[in-house]
Amino acid sequence: QAQIVFSSNDFWIDLIWYFKTGSQEFVLEILRVTQVALYAQKEVFGHPWTLYVLRHGLVARRGRILRTGEVWGQDQLLVYSVELLESATVVALTYAEVVMLKRAHLENILLRYPNEERVVRKAYVRVAFQAAIRREARRRMGKKPNDADAERNMFLAFTDPVESPLIKEGKIEQQKEAESASAINHARMMHMVQELFGGMREELSFRLGRLEENVHGKVRVIQDRVDDLDVSVNALRHFQKTQVYMDLEDASEFNRTRAKELVDDLISRRGPG
Repeated sequence: QAQIVFSSNDFWIDLIWYFKTGSQEFVLEILRVTQVALYAQKEVFGHPWTLYVLRHGLVARRGRILRTGEVWGQDQLLVYSVELLESATVVALTYAEVVMLKRAHLENILLRYPNEERVVRKAYVRVAFQAAIRREARRRMGKKPNDADAERNMFLAFTDPVESPLIKEGKIEQQKEAESASAINHARMMHMVQELFGGMREELSFRLGRLEENVHGKVRVIQDRVDDLDVSVNALRHFQKTQVYMDLEDASEFNRTRAKELVDDLISRRGPG
């Protein structure tokens, strides 16, 4: 099957220099994803980011008649900017059978073939540079760019059922915008959290200050009461000592009086002499 595929398509593979240097497996992968389309006479067709190979028939493109075996749209597989792309639109002069290769399919294949990807990358740089030179030359010659082709390419790019590079870029931009919005929301949330915790920190510091003042006040009151208690205890002790002394003096006076009475009684009992 591989030999049959190669034999029926090798004529146009050799016309694209950045394909013919690829490995046999790489070329076979490309041929497997190609599509065949049929167009009637006078039918207009052509999608951006698509390579076309004319198998049968005649088509007209940009004032030229293309015959069986001719290829167009090589730049469509490489260049991203619609302003640098040449129009891929053609008109079928007879019944036409074409082989199509979508850029999205090529990009998926290149992910598995790094050597071929480097070759295609070099081809992209060369083709993009040449397209930019042609555009600048037309501008300096006073020729306006074909805005209608650019608009048509833009429209077809978004209506193409195969996801185009432009749609991918749009998704990437949407993803970047979503990530940017997420980062902004995260920053706002962090700012709100910081403000919240900042307010809570200030409130907590204020309340701790008030609590510290109250504690110090209560400690001073307790200390004053302890001092008053010490004074009262000292006064009580002094009073007790004074009372003891007075009691001792009363007891001594009583003892002296009682002793005198006992002596007098003893003397009276013994009589004179």
